[in-house]
Amino acid sequence: MRIERNLDLTEFNSYRIHSVAETAYFPETTEEIKKLADSINPIIIGGGCNIIFAQDCYAQPIMFVRDNYSGISSNGECLVVKAGTDLKVLSEYAKDHSLSGVEYYYDIPGCVGGATIMNAGCNGRSFSELLEEVTFYDIEKETISTMTKEEMRFEYRGNVLKDMKVVVLEVVLRLQKSSQTDIALLMENNKENRWAKQPRDYPS
Repeated sequence: MRIERNLDLTEFNSYRIHSVAETAYFPETTEEIKKLADSINPIIIGGGCNIIFAQDCYAQPIMFVRDNYSGISSNGECLVVKAGTDLKVLSEYAKDHSLSGVEYYYDIPGCVGGATIMNAGCNGRSFSELLEEVTFYDIEKETISTMTKEEMRFEYRGNVLKDMKVVVLEVVLRLQKSSQTDIALLMENNKENRWAKQPRDYPS
């Protein structure tokens, strides 16, 4: 586990707001996440999208669940994905394995954990359409649990986990077989459409 003192948070949030974390933790295992969540009551941050740092300096420890806690494994048309996996990395992995479904999120910033909690959507699709189940650490109960898509009760930009004190650990996504050429074309088209509608010269 990596620990940083007086960490400049500018590059850890999509709005590029300057702030400093007195102590920042980058756990690499589930056990480290559990230990930190139970012992230090951290602020939990994934890809740093859709958040605003309101303080110049944070004395409360920050725990990052991003590329330090990432990974993908495949099982047929299903992918098991750790919460810190970047959506672009996930999209490229799926393309390389001829699996379609996540190419719509190719140019969306953020990580899988955040996309799950907020039921990220784009191009008329929602992340919940791909999810089979979600495994998370319940901080209040100190237990690791798994919920199916039905138990998650997904809605627009939300689900039951949004109001719980949890850390998403991994998800299972069910995708569909397709050609890498078709998937790559969709990825590029989605990126071009997004760039045409949203400015790329400013943090957002």
